[in-house]
Amino acid sequence: MLITEKLRLKDILSKTEEELADFFLREGENLANYSSRSLAEATYTSPATIVRMCKRLGFSGFDDFKEQFLAELQYLDRQTGRWM
Repeated sequence: MLITEKLRLKDILSKTEEELADFFLREGENLANYSSRSLAEATYTSPATIVRMCKRLGFSGFDDFKEQFLAELQYLDRQTGRWM
């Protein structure tokens, strides 16, 4: 399953993680500019919440999630011209 689909489904996410998922989808490729700390500040959460969400989605942490998420967005953009 695509990462973007997992973020839209939200079936295994807490309320806070659902809000993070919405933020990730809204920011898209701009997520490249965020560290877990700056993302936590922007979303009024903690770095631990972000890492926990990324692990729940099957990644080793935020950096792993971010790398694969951005790669998926680029792939989808090349295939369809649009990722959303």
